[in-house]
Amino acid sequence: MKRLYQWIRLGWMSLALAAGMTVMAGQSVAPALAAGKTIYVDDDGVQCPGAQTSLPGAITALGSIKTDVTIIVCQGTYVAASNAVSLTGYTNLKIVGKDAPLIDASSGFGGQFIHVTSSTSVTISGLEFLGAGNLSTSANATAISFDNTTGTISGNDINGWHQDYTSPLTHIDDAIDILTTSASQKVTIERNSLFDIQDNGIALFGPGKFTVGHNHVFQHNDVTPIATFGAGPIQQAGIILVNGGSGSTISDNMIEGNAGLEPICSVCLLLSVGKGIALVQSSSVKVTGNTIVTTGDAITVESWCYLSGSSNTLADSNTISGNKLTNNHFGVLIQAHNYYGTACTAHADSNSVKSNTINDDGDLSRFAAIVNATSPDVSSGNKITSNTISGYPFTPFDVVGTGVSGTVTTPNTVNAMPVTGF
Repeated sequence: MKRLYQWIRLGWMSLALAAGMTVMAGQSVAPALAAGKTIYVDDDGVQCPGAQTSLPGAITALGSIKTDVTIIVCQGTYVAASNAVSLTGYTNLKIVGKDAPLIDASSGFGGQFIHVTSSTSVTISGLEFLGAGNLSTSANATAISFDNTTGTISGNDINGWHQDYTSPLTHIDDAIDILTTSASQKVTIERNSLFDIQDNGIALFGPGKFTVGHNHVFQHNDVTPIATFGAGPIQQAGIILVNGGSGSTISDNMIEGNAGLEPICSVCLLLSVGKGIALVQSSSVKVTGNTIVTTGDAITVESWCYLSGSSNTLADSNTISGNKLTNNHFGVLIQAHNYYGTACTAHADSNSVKSNTINDDGDLSRFAAIVNATSPDVSSGNKITSNTISGYPFTPFDVVGTGVSGTVTTPNTVNAMPVTGF
């Protein structure tokens, strides 16, 4: 099958294989199985003779072995619907693509292709996914999903991961979804290429500690569907972190959009723009060294009272530094707003936005930074300092709302004219 979007590939696939995994053509690669052994998968048996022909077949062959297992997926084309797997209770599991095997999800795939639950030290790397803009209209679709699982997702390509944009969008299609349940859980997501993703490139939930770096996410975000989603943090973002753990880092990622709209629930008000990086009810997170171009909001720090009951929700003490933000509708948004009508009070306090370069082409409706809250919600003590800002002919800042206090917006270097060639 002809590979689409090859121009977007960043050359990271070659890093996915550890030394010693090379297999010569014609050599049988199916060893006797035991803990610590390796099993191969090959769709046609040509590249890796003696291998299993599907991922489910490999899992069946493993039987009860769930420790120190490596599954190598050899070059070939694997239909997503017949190769999807759900894995539970593994320790030190690796699923590694050899020579960029293609996962073909272009025939209306819905569900989770690789879904790992209640496992530790899991690695998924070197796989190429193709949705071709034809994912299911009757189910959500996710390429890689961790649930209550630690590990690393690296060096994967996920392309065209969306429904047909010419029809109303009916479900949520994320490239990578991670749900943690404990602050001690750690997940690393690095060097993945995510091209043309419908909803979220990387969606992170829960109190775990996340390290997200050197990913490239391109969002096709100029679609406005007729369908209405239910209430919840369902939005388009390159990277979204919800209720994330202290000490998480999001660094050195490249995120691109092409307009700033998104498939969005109708009740989400100011949320209805595509975002580069969104921190939702997450505190003490560092967002550094990212490049974000042509999204709705480049970086947001938000508290919504999502799933809060009567407890207050916090988006506090985050550091946004050293990022390059170009031609986004808003550069940085700090916002506290109770969207859910509970007894909760939303807080977005003591956040630091410093040493960023924020450039726009001179659109009069845009701002480099916004701080917003309406009492009783609170946004206090936020500092926007030492940034280099250009292309905002009037004020670059919009600090509004009865719940806002103590915002610092000096010193910054501000040039009303846009910087060309940025």
